[in-house]
Amino acid sequence: PLTTARAVRELPRDQAAARPVVITGTVTRANHVVGDLFVQDDTAGVYVNPDHELIAGLGEGDRVTVSGVT
Repeated sequence: PLTTARAVRELPRDQAAARPVVITGTVTRANHVVGDLFVQDDTAGVYVNPDHELIAGLGEGDRVTVSGVT
């Protein structure tokens, strides 16, 4: 799997379909109303499209590991 935010961001569009991702980082934004989640690791930041229930208890500064696909 891709393991850094930079690797996800640098992935060319034509190679980005359903690639596995596992990133550990810090929550920089968690909007519980619309379900937005942004996670920053040591390399970059990425948007995560989470299940609304999964981010209910998250806040800025929380350390998380997210897994999914591009």
